[in-house]
Amino acid sequence: MSALNVMVWFCSQMAQLARACTQENPHVRPSMRSIVVALMTLSSSTEDWDVGSLYENQAIVDLMSGR
Repeated sequence: MSALNVMVWFCSQMAQLARACTQENPHVRPSMRSIVVALMTLSSSTEDWDVGSLYENQAIVDLMSGR
């Protein structure tokens, strides 16, 4: 999987987690334990990223810098 695809997947996973955490009904929000587990899982799945390759793509650099 390319670095760009990994980044898109990671952002999608983070957005889904954020959506779950901001549900209007607090009873359907995930527990802090679930959030920590999800974040640890996401973090461990990105340890092998070649982050340097992201900076070789000007479109990604612009996206990350808010341009």
